[in-house]
Amino acid sequence: MLENYSLRRLLTIGIVAAMLVIQFPGYSISADSTLSVVTVFIDQGSPIHPGSSREDVVAVFGPPSRVDSRDVPNAHHPVFLDRVHTFHYPGMVIRFYEAMLAGKEFVVDIAVNSDRYQPLSPLKVGSTTVDVERFLGLPHISYNNIWIYDEMHAGLGRVCLRMKDGAVQAILWQFYFD
Repeated sequence: MLENYSLRRLLTIGIVAAMLVIQFPGYSISADSTLSVVTVFIDQGSPIHPGSSREDVVAVFGPPSRVDSRDVPNAHHPVFLDRVHTFHYPGMVIRFYEAMLAGKEFVVDIAVNSDRYQPLSPLKVGSTTVDVERFLGLPHISYNNIWIYDEMHAGLGRVCLRMKDGAVQAILWQFYFD
């Protein structure tokens, strides 16, 4: 788990963000000028590409310090089981979803709370709120020092930034999958 900020808590915040979007049907970012920047950051700003396999991650970061795996019911066919694999690195947690029936695997989310894993974009752990606003614009949702930029409605994903003392403390990328 991430120091002072567990993956479970980050995921809960992501779920709350999704519920807020559903709760307010007028919510729309289609006219938002930051749409393309947010989309690019969701797709290309994380330490690894959303389409990466477990092998790709090990090739880039080496073996994780811990791996957890658990079976989960398939969302479309609950009689079939899929598997969730969680790779733990110091300052980073990566979760993969393995669709057993389809024989496919993909990254579900990536949580980073260390500047050791520098994203490909100028936005990273330690960036100031001014840097974030300059790069991504104002958050679509802000709650308890969590800034959320959401593109789930477009089938892309979302990024959640935990802010503390005027800087990014942790970043969570959540990728849409079906």
